[in-house]
Amino acid sequence: MLQDLDFLADRIGQLVEQSRQLHAERAQLLARLKTQDAELDALRQQNRRQQDEFESLSTGVASHQRQLDVVQQQAQAEQAELKRLLEQEQAQVLALRRELDSARAGMGVLRDVAGQARDQIGSILMRLPGAVQE
Repeated sequence: MLQDLDFLADRIGQLVEQSRQLHAERAQLLARLKTQDAELDALRQQNRRQQDEFESLSTGVASHQRQLDVVQQQAQAEQAELKRLLEQEQAQVLALRRELDSARAGMGVLRDVAGQARDQIGSILMRLPGAVQE
């Protein structure tokens, strides 16, 4: 019977020791859980900040894209207007060149006519009475 009591005492001691170990493990697990919960909260906050930053950047990118679209449309409109003006100026230059060529041709005809008139006047003056004969 004494042997049974010793065995029981040993067994109770083992159970007490196991209970202490389980309590220690439980405390360690609770501490790890608390640490991981804190890390999880920190990661959630970081995720929220990054989502806010992403949304802000997305809004900024969309705004810049709209501005870029407006500027591109304005540039295309200005380019079309400049092309129209260039074509208009080129047509005007071509018309002026034709006019100049026509005027030059007219001047050539006038020179010829003026030369002929000069010759005719000279001839008439030579035939007048009292004209000096060369």
